[in-house]
Amino acid sequence: MIRTIEAPQIQVEWLKLLEAASRGEEIIITRDTQPVAKLAPVSHGDGDLRYGSAKGLVTIHPDFDAPIEGFEEYQ
Repeated sequence: MIRTIEAPQIQVEWLKLLEAASRGEEIIITRDTQPVAKLAPVSHGDGDLRYGSAKGLVTIHPDFDAPIEGFEEYQ
């Protein structure tokens, strides 16, 4: 479900809006009836970026910060 709310009303409804978003609702924030932002739930399904989600998938070589040949004058 998508709901719209005028920007000045956000302060009054903030906690209710957060609760609605956590239940999966998207809230379109408008100013003078024009959409300006969207409050949406954060999904936790496959493909989401979360701390530690790439563990074991990234390799950093021991020389990753070694000077690059030809760039000495920029150091």
